[in-house]
Amino acid sequence: MKNRSRPSFNDLVETHLGKRLPREMAAPVALAKEPPEARAFILRMLKLMKTARYPTTSFTPYFIRWLNSIKTMLPSAWGGQIPPLTVPGRHTKLDAYVKAQHRFDQKEHPVFLDMGCGFPPVTTADTARALPDWQIFGVDQSFPDFIVFNEEGHYACFDNNGEFQYFQALMTPSGRALYQDPQGTRESFTALFEEFKRKGLPPKGNPGDTLENKGCRLIRDHVRQFETKNLNFIKSDIRNTGLPQAQVIRAMNVWLYFDARARARILGQAADLLEDGGLLILGTNGLGIQRRYFVCEKQSQGLI
Repeated sequence: MKNRSRPSFNDLVETHLGKRLPREMAAPVALAKEPPEARAFILRMLKLMKTARYPTTSFTPYFIRWLNSIKTMLPSAWGGQIPPLTVPGRHTKLDAYVKAQHRFDQKEHPVFLDMGCGFPPVTTADTARALPDWQIFGVDQSFPDFIVFNEEGHYACFDNNGEFQYFQALMTPSGRALYQDPQGTRESFTALFEEFKRKGLPPKGNPGDTLENKGCRLIRDHVRQFETKNLNFIKSDIRNTGLPQAQVIRAMNVWLYFDARARARILGQAADLLEDGGLLILGTNGLGIQRRYFVCEKQSQGLI
């Protein structure tokens, strides 16, 4: 029996969406060369597109370029973790919305919990500047203990045991090259960390301590350098009963990673942390129309 080769990306597009893409548009997505996780992602995407009756005429060169780089964004490229991809200014409208809620003006220092703020916590820092009279807490269960910068400014995160967590690269030619070889990038940063380790790491309890070596830097508890008079960070998750009662809780791009049962449980935990009349802001903020926001208010009958 003759062996059948794997279907190409364009074959799958035709199977699920009923029409092929122009050859030159589909060609960059070399499905046979993609890792298993990326192939599974693309197949699931096409199945969802079929359900949504997504037309092939809506494919764009930009979307194809993004799809061709999807392997660099999936957990397998980041040591199994979800990368905290973010940029400043993503929550500007949400900050303005909270500032306009004059119900909180009677509080001397209203409390704002930013759940799952990630690192670098640039949007949490944005919120602290936008709401100077509030007390802002950025909460995440996985702030890195060490950040290692290479000589070009790209960096990787390590936990207290020296285990590689993930890396972030600047959008430069050298940065894009790092994403094309995540395993090699991991090994390179791990070697840098080991070199710093041989020279002696800053002790725990000295946040912000920095070591330098041949143009590279290592920073301990870098997240503490983002703290200000009205901004602090807590390494925890929403199940921590020691978190302060809040007037506002924001949890953007967090619910995506839980099933329906877990989401319901976490909603209940968020309600317990809110004072009466407090607000829970949740949703996603990807690119363009991928942004969705929901606001719940805590009332006597629960979150409304």
